[in-house]
Formats: sequence, C-alpha cells, structure tokens
Amino acid sequence: MIANDGNRVAIGGNIGKPALECLSDKIDYYVLELSSYQLDYTQNLTLLTGVVLNITPDHLNRYPSFEHYIQSKLSLYQYCQHPVINADEPLTPTLDNAKYFGMDMPKQGSDFGTVTCHGSCYILKGDDALMDADELPLIGQHNIVNVLAALALGRQIGLNTDSMMTTIKTFKGLEHRIEWVTKKQNIDYYNDSKATNAIATITAIKALINQYENIVLIAGGIKKQEDYNALFALIDNHIPHVVLIGQSAKELGNNIHTAKVTYANSMEAAVNVASTLIDKGAILLSPACASFDMFDDFEQRGNVFKDIVK
Repeated sequence: MIANDGNRVAIGGNIGKPALECLSDKIDYYVLELSSYQLDYTQNLTLLTGVVLNITPDHLNRYPSFEHYIQSKLSLYQYCQHPVINADEPLTPTLDNAKYFGMDMPKQGSDFGTVTCHGSCYILKGDDALMDADELPLIGQHNIVNVLAALALGRQIGLNTDSMMTTIKTFKGLEHRIEWVTKKQNIDYYNDSKATNAIATITAIKALINQYENIVLIAGGIKKQEDYNALFALIDNHIPHVVLIGQSAKELGNNIHTAKVTYANSMEAAVNVASTLIDKGAILLSPACASFDMFDDFEQRGNVFKDIVK
C-alpha cells in the first residue's frame, strides 16, 4: 500500500532482511515486523506508527510467565508516535492518540471496522462502507482483521484511502501463510508453514473448513509450551485425517481421538500419504509447531512442501 501510494519502501525485521541491512537514504518508509525477542533488546526506537495485532501464549520457554510475554509485546507502544490498537484484543491498552480497528462497528469516524448486512460482511471506515469482504482475494476472518489493521496503519501515516483499497483488492497474501500452492486431481494444496503454534493452525483450519468438506492436515515439529486443547477439539470436530511429522508427532497424535492419525518420517512421505486419503478437498500444511527438528526454519519447511506438491 505504501509503495502503491508513490513511496519508496523497505521491508525487514523479523521477516526478510535484518532492519539495519535495509538502511538507505533512498527509502521513504521502513516496514518492520518486530518479534518480542527483538523488542526485548530494543532501547531506542522511534516508530511513526505500529500495531500489536493480537496476543496469544507463545515463546513461553523464554519468558517466566505469560504476563512477561504480554509486557514484552506491548512495549512496542512505548516507541510509537501514532499507535494503532486492535479493539477486539482485551490485552492491548487504550491510548488517546490511537486509531482503532475491530470486527464491530467503528466507534469513531476515523476508525475501521465491519458490519454484517443481509448476510454480507462490509469493511467500514466510520459509517462509510469501503467494500464487501467477500471481494477480498484473501480467505479467512483473520485476513479481514489484517486488512482493517493495514488500513488503520496507512491512515496514521497519511496514505490515501482509495489508493489503499486498490491495493487491498488485488493483494494475494504472503508466502507460507495459508498460501494456495496448486490443485491436482480435485485436491487443493495449501502451505501454512508459518503456523508455528496452535492458534495459528486453528486460524488456518477455520479459514478452510467452510470451503472444503474434506481436509487433510499435515502438522508436527517441535511443540510449543502452550495449551493445544482447542486445536485438538477443532481437529476432532472438523478434520477427518491428520498426518503428523517431527519430534512431537506422537505427543500430538495421542491427543487426537476422532480424526484418523497417520505418522510420516519426512515431508515427502507426509504429502504422499495425505494425497491418498481424499479424492477431493484440501491438503493443508499447518504444523502448529516450530520447524527446527527437521528444517532450518519455517521458510525452508514451506518451500520443501511446495517443491513436493508442484
């Protein structure tokens, strides 16, 4: 959106290049994804705008408690001149100079939200409808939330709303995030390798279950120190087949009771067996685990999956 509004932009931080490698006098804006780890080591940071999209338990092997993790994430707002707040996230603060977004009707004319009318969900700025959410190229309610956040961030730095909407209507998403890869013999293959915890995989499943009667989930790796019960319940209620790989495969499988569980010792084996389990539907790689037992990182894991299925 920033580039399409006529600006020079660099992207880095926790994705792509390290922030310092992006420095250039030819750049108008730097867009950084900052992890809690990076925020922990940040003493001086001046952000024009920023947002904490959501807070769920993660990286609890690093922090003494979930409360410490929350404070680490929220420290972003200490450095933020024009903050953006998710009104639906109860753990985020209320700030006087912030723009807000959420899935409800906006409370202020400059905030972003949604309304459902005659079965359709509309994206709003104040009382003004910007578009029908069904027109988004991205699937899942979480991506509606992402669009609302992007709009609020854009307005905080003065981007034109019409220009932002043009970009949003054509943006097809990022690699490794519920990324449609290919279709073979009535089966769609999705790469969601970035899903390294339970809530991310829950989000991916919820994005697909209304579109497909049959979904095979490929999951596994190094399980996080978090509660997976909601994921296990969702799998048992909606996923007929699960193929598990990696270090935590058996631990995960022991907690899945209704879905049929198959174990595989490699990504190739997982894809091969998954492809035999359904004649029509979707195969979703959404591991709910870290990748380091079998791969260098989530990107390599996703790329291996894509190379196999293409």
